[in-house]
Amino acid sequence: MSESAPNTTESSVQRNVRHASGNPEVDNFRQRLARSSHDVEAWLGLVNYAKHAGDDALLHETYTDALKQYPSSGQLLASLAELELRRGNIQSAEAVFNSNLFSVPSIELWQCYLNYVLKANVDGQGVVSQHERRATVKQCYKLVLDNVGCDREAGRIWADYIGFLSSGQTSAPYEEQQKIELLRETYQAAVAIPHLKVEEIWKNYDVFENRLDRATAKQMLSRTSPSYMTARTALRVMNKHWDAIRRNQPLHAIPAPPEWSPREIDYLEAWKKYLKWETENPLNVSDPGALRRRVVYAYNQACMALRFYPEIWIDFAEYLSSQGQHSDALAKMHSASQVLPSSLAVQFAYAEMAEKHKQPNVCKQVYENVIALNRADIDSTTTRYTQKLDKLEKNLAQISTKKTAGKDKQDMQDTETPAEASLAESGSDSDESDGMGDDSGVDDNASDASGPERSGATAALERAKRRINVRVVSTKARMEQDLGEIRELYTLSWIMYLRY
Repeated sequence: MSESAPNTTESSVQRNVRHASGNPEVDNFRQRLARSSHDVEAWLGLVNYAKHAGDDALLHETYTDALKQYPSSGQLLASLAELELRRGNIQSAEAVFNSNLFSVPSIELWQCYLNYVLKANVDGQGVVSQHERRATVKQCYKLVLDNVGCDREAGRIWADYIGFLSSGQTSAPYEEQQKIELLRETYQAAVAIPHLKVEEIWKNYDVFENRLDRATAKQMLSRTSPSYMTARTALRVMNKHWDAIRRNQPLHAIPAPPEWSPREIDYLEAWKKYLKWETENPLNVSDPGALRRRVVYAYNQACMALRFYPEIWIDFAEYLSSQGQHSDALAKMHSASQVLPSSLAVQFAYAEMAEKHKQPNVCKQVYENVIALNRADIDSTTTRYTQKLDKLEKNLAQISTKKTAGKDKQDMQDTETPAEASLAESGSDSDESDGMGDDSGVDDNASDASGPERSGATAALERAKRRINVRVVSTKARMEQDLGEIRELYTLSWIMYLRY
């Protein structure tokens, strides 16, 4: 699945809300998702309910809808593939693998694919014995390790692959020698990577070499030891980085648009520190291409975890550009512009990079998108404030009607509460967006001082009128301020666009 804009699932969720399931718990989760499609607890609540109820149809529907919101979640993709396999929908499961394995570098998804291939090739005794099937499984292991073998969690796959190679039967001396060489090569590759099983695999490698020939074991082990020691040392530092990441990650590590809370900022900073560490080449990799692949893998992991954080996409594209991978950098910024279409930081960074690499058509398209975005922002802001002002004007009209109705004092006192209630409602709306307090700058004591000169009801209505008038003025001022900022961006975007 390619990186794309976060398609809203509200339409499908709202459809389900309109057609209630009759189950209060399910309907409650769906109503929550209709209000906020990033309510991770509601998504997981639906998943857990469907699992406990054994409702595969609901589980499939939930995974599908959730993946529209989180298309780069390896956890959700692996769960969907496993569900399809369990239901016997082999083609559907393979479609999940084919569409996502290479665009979503998730070890959970690759492990799911490996398990599928293994299960498809075992014999009645639960082992892979036939030569053709062993060749298939071997190729699968190599494919998986080529793509996610550098992952911190990849140790179990390396160990399983070594076990698979060790179980192979040979019928001639040259075949046995080929087996030994392949095992040695695999051991040496595995112990040079900082994964969680690196020490365990090193011990097994020691045993492997000493069983073959104690005379040559020391030479082989001493040749491999430096890379192993480097990997083991790097793992200790890496673990500290990952502890910081997991300490601040969101619920079940499912990404959500940040509200820039202290924890979310710490989460972003933890990832940035880890990425900086990876770019510093802690493993002393001599091959620039190998180092670049490792750093790119780390950045891809970060973009999956921090899908809605503009900064991480921009940093990734800048790294690719610094490595001379200009087309990949532009492609990454294009993905970012789709995932975060409303992020001006992403859009302007994309246009700047396109201009730097002499892509005027790309620049033009980006600024067209920004102009459309700003135009829509102006319209939505105008509508929002106009609705508030209309509500305030309606309250003023009601007060004027009450003042001229000629009712007796008791009637006017009875209408005091609705007027004040309308004011409170208007004030509540303004308080949320305009940041105004309950007093709105009105001196109630001054208003009360005029009370003896008029009836109590008239004084109350006059006080409400003054407070609403203050809110009208402040709302208009805030509207002009917000629209002014958007119009400045709108004008700037047009100026940049006209260059192309």
